[in-house]
Amino acid sequence: LCHDAPCSKACPAGTDPGKFIRSIRFENYKGAAETIRENNILGGICARVCPYQKYCQGACLQSGIDRPIQIGMLQQFAADYERAANLHVLEKGEDNGHKVAVVGSGPAGLAAAAKLAQLGYGVTVFERDDRPGGWLSYGIPEERLPQDVVGHEVEYVKELGVSIVTGTEIGKDITLSGLKEQGYE
Repeated sequence: LCHDAPCSKACPAGTDPGKFIRSIRFENYKGAAETIRENNILGGICARVCPYQKYCQGACLQSGIDRPIQIGMLQQFAADYERAANLHVLEKGEDNGHKVAVVGSGPAGLAAAAKLAQLGYGVTVFERDDRPGGWLSYGIPEERLPQDVVGHEVEYVKELGVSIVTGTEIGKDITLSGLKEQGYE
């Protein structure tokens, strides 16, 4: 309940830990999930892989008293609550008539696709590999980032209206001009 919440200033994703911690403190778990998803579509993944000891937790004023608040665990709690309660905090935007292709379904591609869908764009993500997620699916060990969490976050993006096409390499299976011919802007 810090007045200036240095943890929020230290978050590189702009997730505002001070705000979601307050929500959890007052048992507003949906509000905590909303705060996390506002700035971080992949909040459930970040809760597990972010080096929060270096950022928000490292800036926690409680450290000067005894030990920092376990911000990563609180974020994981809120994300897991959202999943268990089947909440849908984010919504697809009203269709604006534009069609966009995103190349790659790693964290940046998924985040961009989700934001574009919230703005009303028709979005298709093209992924070279057999499953979406990029480094999230193929590079982070299961004990650090369970694949069911990655799968849930990918489904969350798809629920915003995003289509994901796997096994398709841009430049090999389809060209940029081919995408334009299909109406992608």
